[in-house]
Amino acid sequence: MKVFLGLKHSHEYWMRYGMQPPWGSYGSSRLAVPKPTRARPPYKKIPDTAAIKELGLPAGLSGDAFHLMVADKESVTKTSSFYCTIWDAPNPGAFTKIDDIYHILSPEACFVMVAHKYANHTIPRNVAILKAALYGFMLCGRYATNPLSGETNYGRHALTTPEKLTSFANRCNAISGIAIAKKALKLVLPNAASPAEAKLALSLCAPSSLGGHNLPKPTLNAEVSIPSPKRRGFGKNKYVCDFLWEGTKKIALEYDSELYHTGKLRIAQDTTRRNNLLDLGITVYGATSEQTRNPEAIELLAKQISKGIGHRHVISMSEFSQRKYELWRTLYSGKG
Repeated sequence: MKVFLGLKHSHEYWMRYGMQPPWGSYGSSRLAVPKPTRARPPYKKIPDTAAIKELGLPAGLSGDAFHLMVADKESVTKTSSFYCTIWDAPNPGAFTKIDDIYHILSPEACFVMVAHKYANHTIPRNVAILKAALYGFMLCGRYATNPLSGETNYGRHALTTPEKLTSFANRCNAISGIAIAKKALKLVLPNAASPAEAKLALSLCAPSSLGGHNLPKPTLNAEVSIPSPKRRGFGKNKYVCDFLWEGTKKIALEYDSELYHTGKLRIAQDTTRRNNLLDLGITVYGATSEQTRNPEAIELLAKQISKGIGHRHVISMSEFSQRKYELWRTLYSGKG
């Protein structure tokens, strides 16, 4: 028997475990490294709900109900505590095997299903695109928010890349909401280290039609190699810049969160870092968490960066002010 779990359980698995889950977590003897598979839900076959209930959810996944993927309407079970979603898109890359029985949606399929969900919500199209893009940033980034605790874990490996997401989405044209997915993917950048970086990237680089400032896309968490003669004086071999634009001039943007950039020692280290980067030809701007709570401050920062990289910051659309605040509310929910 093969069981194909739906978005709720698949999302929880990826957020909790990623690509390298610990063996035997939560008492499961089946928990192993997930592997791509060509398996898919069978046509015209209702899942064996009694057997699935007896097995229970794998890998310590939570929920009073089972969320399953099925192939067609004839496979939808009407049994209580089971929720079925039809997957009728091309199969390659859609599912990942986590043990001999259970399969989950791949990160790429999760993204498409999230875009599908937002597209069918009663929210404006621009908001749906931004929410889908945020999910894409997380899948392609080095952080994950646990859906149970709400806590964000940092320093994990990315689950996928924007290129893989785009390749998969291009094969899913029959799925409702795929236009939202494709629009969102144009905004997603790889390697974000935190939700704050993802939100700041969208604020600065999304098109003005979505309330952003049309900046060219930077490299996130870009490594800057220090030339050998300077390494002894700098005390290191490289720096990592949160955002890096490499145009006629090199401009870095550092997100100075209140959590990690306070205290005399850390402030002194940040000053030394900025001076050293300037010596390497990189001008450093800073963005504080307080600034992200203020759309006008973000607009000023965007203009400063535009000037620094030689990019013309021109916003001509009459509805930009409204869209700017809609973007801010979408990303920060009024909480900063």
